[in-house]
Amino acid sequence: HGGPRLLHCSALIEIELAIKTDGDRVEIIDGSLLVDWLRLIKSDAELEMMRRAAEIADATMTAALDTVAVGVRQCDAIGAALEASVCGAAQVGEVPAALPRMSTGSATAAHPTYTDEVLQPSRGTSLELAGCY
Repeated sequence: HGGPRLLHCSALIEIELAIKTDGDRVEIIDGSLLVDWLRLIKSDAELEMMRRAAEIADATMTAALDTVAVGVRQCDAIGAALEASVCGAAQVGEVPAALPRMSTGSATAAHPTYTDEVLQPSRGTSLELAGCY
């Protein structure tokens, strides 16, 4: 089928996948900026979706902050945040691709998952939350 196929990639995973599946027949071209200029222009519908997602994110964060306290288990705080992310705003939210995360004390992982650990006084707590519409 002639020369190599052109493959525009903007992520290392995509490049590795292309090499594994097509081998020598693929010419990989950096496509990082291929559609960036299109991302700058938002339609009214996109802006409305972003506003709704922001409202859901606000509800999610508020629920988490209202729940986080000494003596509360991490999983209970995350449960409140997850519930709010689905049904805590004026519109129904979707479950984000990255589920809520929480760590307390000295976390050794970049994105640790929550546990049933009880929150203790004088220990830092980190929350990773999102809103999705």
